[in-house]
Amino acid sequence: MASLRERNGTYYIVFTKRVDGELNQAACSLRTEDKSDAEDLCEEYGKKYERGEIDPFGGWTYQKELRRRREKQSGRTIGAAVDQFLTSKSHVTESTRTGYRHKLNAFAESVGESMPADLVNRNDIQDFCFREDLARETQRTYLRHCKMLFRWLEREDWIDQNICEPIRYPRKQETTSGKMINKNQLDKLFRTFKRIQREKIRDGQTTGLHVWFKPVVAMGFYQGLRAGEIVRLDWLDVSLDERRLHLTRTKNGEQRVVPIRKEYLPLLQAWHRLCERPTEGLVFFKSDAPGRHTGKKWPLSTDHVSKVYKGYVRAAGLPDSVCFHGLRHSCGTQLLRKGMDLHEVASWLGHSSLDSVRTYEHLNDQDLRSKMEELGM
Repeated sequence: MASLRERNGTYYIVFTKRVDGELNQAACSLRTEDKSDAEDLCEEYGKKYERGEIDPFGGWTYQKELRRRREKQSGRTIGAAVDQFLTSKSHVTESTRTGYRHKLNAFAESVGESMPADLVNRNDIQDFCFREDLARETQRTYLRHCKMLFRWLEREDWIDQNICEPIRYPRKQETTSGKMINKNQLDKLFRTFKRIQREKIRDGQTTGLHVWFKPVVAMGFYQGLRAGEIVRLDWLDVSLDERRLHLTRTKNGEQRVVPIRKEYLPLLQAWHRLCERPTEGLVFFKSDAPGRHTGKKWPLSTDHVSKVYKGYVRAAGLPDSVCFHGLRHSCGTQLLRKGMDLHEVASWLGHSSLDSVRTYEHLNDQDLRSKMEELGM
């Protein structure tokens, strides 16, 4: 039999057998301070001992087992696993594969790319996915990608046991409506941005003015574009005269044309004039000469846009659940309230499923009162 023992914070597995009526014990370190990991290892090697697969009284130790695994798994590192997993996803869109690559490469870096895949433990996964600086939904996304990777590892016989599968997703933090803002909140957000920008200029600050902020945020709110679609938008795909955006680099790879709403058109026209009326090149960018739009320009990243947006959301005193993707939800809800049906909104937003659009159906008390008055009730 095998049991678990803790000594100076480290867990040991203790094997017991009787020889000529005398009790003999053999103990070896499991090299972990995590009780749940130690319990899993004790159960695994206890069963192997009972089946006669290991002999701790004949020289077997957990350290030797790790060395044997390293030799067996030579080249089967977590870095190599991520590379091969991504190769196996050739059937998905480039945007989906980019999402896999970003998150799983970060995971491989966190545990060490040279770490043998079968030595990654549950604690490694939890430390990566459940960091306190990550939003709840981001934690769920990280864990979902790790689960896909470890299912693939188990299917391809890179690991004996899928230690990721039992890990539970954190509870969802908020509903879709909690991520959204309304027109009054948008105006408050822009007033806050304008105040902070003036303070920076008054203090002589020449960087971090985020001159792109208002047209980018308004595009999310009025046009419903994803952050990735906004930062990749080119002036070649914008027709101010015909009031349309031709989106060629979308999440699902399918092109779509989105009308420019009358509420947003003046903002985009003003931005076009500020950029000296270009006919091509990225619509939105970072510049080393903010406010003048001269000098070197850099593409915006979705992470940067989301982070800056979140900063102004907090400065404006809006709910902490509000996020940049919520602007898309806000737009979808607006379009439904203005009378578009689900199919039309799905086409506008680039959704392949009507179920995605239904999440934008948020009827508040005022909506119900207005409908009641229309019906004469």
